[in-house]
Amino acid sequence: MSYESAKEIIAGIAIFLVGMFFMEDGFKLFSGGFLEKILEKFTNSISKGILNGFLISSIVQSSSFTSVILISFLTASLITLESAIYVLLGSSLGSSTTAWLIALFGLKIKISHYAMPIIAFGIFFRFSKNLKHKGFGNILLGLGFIFLGISYMVNGFDELKQSINLAVYSNESFFNMILFFILGAIMTFVVQSSSASTTLTLVALASGQILYLNAIAIIIGGKIGSTTTTILGSLNSNSNGKRLAFFQFILNLIATVFGIIFLYPIVDLIDFLSLKLGIFSDAIKLTIFITIFNLSAVVFIIPFLNKIVLRLKTMFIPKMRLWSKLEFLDANSLESSKSILKGHKKENEILYYKFIKATKNQFLIVENTISNKKNSDKKLLRNIEIDKVYKNKLKTLHDEIFEFLALANNHIEKYDLKYIDKEKSITKDIYKLLKLVKNF
Repeated sequence: MSYESAKEIIAGIAIFLVGMFFMEDGFKLFSGGFLEKILEKFTNSISKGILNGFLISSIVQSSSFTSVILISFLTASLITLESAIYVLLGSSLGSSTTAWLIALFGLKIKISHYAMPIIAFGIFFRFSKNLKHKGFGNILLGLGFIFLGISYMVNGFDELKQSINLAVYSNESFFNMILFFILGAIMTFVVQSSSASTTLTLVALASGQILYLNAIAIIIGGKIGSTTTTILGSLNSNSNGKRLAFFQFILNLIATVFGIIFLYPIVDLIDFLSLKLGIFSDAIKLTIFITIFNLSAVVFIIPFLNKIVLRLKTMFIPKMRLWSKLEFLDANSLESSKSILKGHKKENEILYYKFIKATKNQFLIVENTISNKKNSDKKLLRNIEIDKVYKNKLKTLHDEIFEFLALANNHIEKYDLKYIDKEKSITKDIYKLLKLVKNF
């Protein structure tokens, strides 16, 4: 019986994660670049950045998605590091909405009854040729799978309780709290979704399988585990992407330290408020803790933001890159059509700069050859050098740009295609001029 219930819980987590994937993909298609435009234009102040970060994470139901988009925008220089940090702060607050939705509706309503009809409508819209309709279909599919995943988890824990009562092994000792903290970090790292681990914790708490304080320890541990998503997403990004990932680590570390130091005062405050408001559900009390937990780190770090940003800008200073390595187009750029376009423009600027430099050198060779006809060995050496620069650096950069664009073709929105084509023409023109100069 316990084996069957464990399978049902694991299946629930898997279905929930599939739902999250469809939701993220759906919002990208349905918004038609709207989310990217918001991030690009309305994040220039701390209030706008936090508000938009909160709204985007609340709507998409994924702070990890917001973090990855931010890294791709930073890589393409679409937004500044300061703006990305403001949005990240809002995204941290927005992640609390998942817990509220689960605690208020997911655990009280038989949501499995709505899952299948929503999935059916999602499939219908998904096969539409219209991108917005397809995106809406993905959103419905995601919502349906999330409902279904939660239902599986609830049923799994209900069945598990009939055979094994995990609450018997749960206690509020220091050793047990450390174990649940580690469990939270590992669980969030493995599933790569703080929303999934929070949902699982709420379901386990509501079914009586873990104690209230043990659930809090899992949430605090999960805060550290959730940092890995941004860190992994930043590995192939530029310096600003790495700085943002490090900032999120600092933010999560502050929240974790705050949660550990002030654990019992916060719990006492929540108990006092719950008594006054007539709240008896541990799941809702845990959700209040999550909200205070996330809010505390944001409030604490805001007065020190300017100093932190200045410090971050002195970190991860890039070494001189080879010309043949793309600087503004990487795996993170594929997250957004705008990132691809902006990155392509930046790579064209680099190619043009290298073209000008190579042209200058070529004319210097010609000038020196004319003024010193006897020095044929030097002329030969310089010709060999210009060939090496052309083949190993400039031609390679040109080829890598087009290789990346071929890979990114399916990630480019229709309304950005004409701008990408224009940049392609510029890349080709620079390359043609390069060949002419080389053969001069």
